[in-house]
Amino acid sequence: MKSARALYDGYNTTDNVVRKQRLPKYLQDVVNFSRRSDLGKNDVIALQKLVRKARRMVDRLAQNGAPNRALKTSYKELLDAVESCSDKALKRAIRTAVEEKSRYVAERIARTESARAWYRGFLKDTIDDLDVVAYRWVESTRHPTEDICDEYAKVDAYGLGPGIFPKDKAPELPAHPHCLCHYEKVYASELERIQGLASGKIEYSDNHVTVVREHNIAYNDDEGLEKLFNKFCEDHQGDNIEHALVITMDGEVYHCIGQSETVNISVLGTKLQGSKVIHNHPDDGNIYGDCFSLADFSAFFKYKIKRLEVISRLGHYFIEYNGLPLPEGQLLQLYNEVYYAVLDKVWKSGSTIEYMQRDIATWLGKNIKGLIFDEVKVKNEL
Repeated sequence: MKSARALYDGYNTTDNVVRKQRLPKYLQDVVNFSRRSDLGKNDVIALQKLVRKARRMVDRLAQNGAPNRALKTSYKELLDAVESCSDKALKRAIRTAVEEKSRYVAERIARTESARAWYRGFLKDTIDDLDVVAYRWVESTRHPTEDICDEYAKVDAYGLGPGIFPKDKAPELPAHPHCLCHYEKVYASELERIQGLASGKIEYSDNHVTVVREHNIAYNDDEGLEKLFNKFCEDHQGDNIEHALVITMDGEVYHCIGQSETVNISVLGTKLQGSKVIHNHPDDGNIYGDCFSLADFSAFFKYKIKRLEVISRLGHYFIEYNGLPLPEGQLLQLYNEVYYAVLDKVWKSGSTIEYMQRDIATWLGKNIKGLIFDEVKVKNEL
């Protein structure tokens, strides 16, 4: 980043805004211990124990896409130098680690201040816009641990819906160093829809989807949900338009009625977070409706749906996920790679593809860590 280099430009210049940083205490303790001139046998054992403990600390860095991979590498090299007992190598490793720490701090400042500048520009563009009545907090896709951002994204502090704040009550961005969360505009028409759905006073309908509020059910009532989903299968397997049944974490039940090729459940917005959803795929003549589509996978990961099921005459399938956050761009890339891999396999073998989406879902279930894809088994098959 140019702004980061302006703050700290590396190893061979003194023209830096960010001063050189110190090693973290756990590494400095290792260095200080290793430089003692009176190390006995027991001291060497103690030093090795300190190094192992430090390595465990270093291994926690750069996880889940955190922007400190170079820093992690320099810390590992420092510990390698300690174990090599080479004073020359240790001096060089210390210098590299200090420089990388300083560079990391500069990048953190630049990234955080860039987010602050975006926020101020967003406010300037929207604060006096009468069509924009609120802001919705949107978490960054690289968000590996629970923090204040999760609270902002979930809280319904003003009765407007999860993560939605009046313009004059919205928390400031960034919420913490490295925070890449942002706000979305919430227009009056959308707010009316959200509040109407939540209260049950209105149904939502446009040219693409109709949403009908049904009786609530306890989110963790597995037996009740199974009966509800089985009833959905009986009613809509073989239908010529798509339907979806959404169970929110609050136990609200929404029946979405779509078109012949899609049902847009995204109109429910943040209510989809953690929800349990079943939908149908219509048949096309003698061709059964296929399995999960790219749009299905995209919505599943985008809204962090707890469980997504699909029913057609091909079968009854589900997906669940308990892995790390998967950015939408990465999912799209994976899906496309598998799509062309399946095509390539078919061309080489001379066979035909009956159900492409099922083949892709099977591959993704085997190769994305934490993704479970399987067929829903009815009780008499257990």
